[in-house]
Amino acid sequence: MGKSLPLSLFSQSASTHSLYFSSPSGSRPTFLPSCLRKHHRNTYTMPSFTSLAIPALYQTSRQFAPRSMAALRQAQQLSTRASQKPEVVTYEEIDSLIQKKDKNVVLIDVRDAGEVAQGVIPTSHHVPLASIQEALSLPEKEFEQRFGFKKFGKDDEVIFYCRSGRRSGMAFDLAKQLGYKGVRNYSGSWLDYEAKAKSQ
Repeated sequence: MGKSLPLSLFSQSASTHSLYFSSPSGSRPTFLPSCLRKHHRNTYTMPSFTSLAIPALYQTSRQFAPRSMAALRQAQQLSTRASQKPEVVTYEEIDSLIQKKDKNVVLIDVRDAGEVAQGVIPTSHHVPLASIQEALSLPEKEFEQRFGFKKFGKDDEVIFYCRSGRRSGMAFDLAKQLGYKGVRNYSGSWLDYEAKAKSQ
């Protein structure tokens, strides 16, 4: 092992971040780390902490940013799902909707006109299944003129029902495909409502 050179002078400047080493012989010290660069014959300048740290932090952020964004999107999706109501509606919800006369929820009967004449769930509007896809694509003014009530938005809560739940399920699927996020299906539909309403 070579003989260590004595350290005769050491100073660090906040502006240059330089370390100064000199040897008695004036020769270049051989034990200096490779990260030190030559300033002049017996002076070696150490790179600042910022010049070393920032590239490392930038590289790290590039590696973790995609994962962080994915985790954020997943959290937002879970939060949205948690805030949404179940897609299937119960009789109790329908009964509460009628009692409260909640105008923020739209109840739509998709049965044929002949079936509607036999009885309806109070507060409901009639849009037959055969017209659902066309109705959902109509401008607001034309929709209201044709069906007699204000057209709902894609984020509004809308409940479909029919006789037994099959056609209301089809209306639900069509609305979902057209981007209506707040739609729900009363799977028990008229048969369920009629039986339970009579038993009360």
